Amino acid sequence: MDNSLFGEETPEPSKPEGPDLFADAQVGAPPDSFFAGGQAWGFPPLHPQRLQASGYRYFIDGLRVALRHSRAVRIDHVLGLQRLYWIPPGADATSGAYVHYPFEELLAIITAEADRAGAVVIGEDLGTVSPQIRRAMDRAR
Repeated sequence: MDNSLFGEETPEPSKPEGPDLFADAQVGAPPDSFFAGGQAWGFPPLHPQRLQASGYRYFIDGLRVALRHSRAVRIDHVLGLQRLYWIPPGADATSGAYVHYPFEELLAIITAEADRAGAVVIGEDLGTVSPQIRRAMDRAR
């Protein structure tokens, strides 16, 4: 089973669109009872409008690479299909904000690509996933 977090810098798929698909920020998590200073994960987020404008090619290519090597893929932090916590350059994790993503479109792409590959996709839920995501994942079974 492949374990994927979209936005990670990986050698595949290639990035024909270049760095323009990525925002000048880093992904992380806001302060909480476990990490009072929040978390900065050190990689840039995909920019949702730029990704959408590209026809989701990078996202689709990433899924196809994962599905070519595995019949089950777990999407780490599935909440990231709906929103990601962005931290501005030079700031710490206490200065971030959530940026929303086109969840229904991303889920439709995942469903279509998984069906095409005859694979299963599992979305990680650590208890912070919205009811909308849970319902949508149930519908997509």
